Amino acid sequence: MIAFRFLVCVIYSRHMERDVIEAPNLHRLIDPTLEGKWVAISADHQRLIAANDDLVALEREMRGQAVVLFKVLPSDVGYAP
Repeated sequence: MIAFRFLVCVIYSRHMERDVIEAPNLHRLIDPTLEGKWVAISADHQRLIAANDDLVALEREMRGQAVVLFKVLPSDVGYAP
């Protein structure tokens, strides 16, 4: 079973040690049509790979791939990890 990896400035993978990264600028990948959806982006934060309303379905689709999964919040919602 792969662990869910959420983008909160700390990424953990079963294939790498725990690394602290700078928060990537995702504005060029995420557009308003993705608000409220779960998305998968590449581990290097450069490509949007897939999006789905259902986290479980997205995780199944991405199984075995090195991706970061997270939910796109509405633009009018503030969040501080």
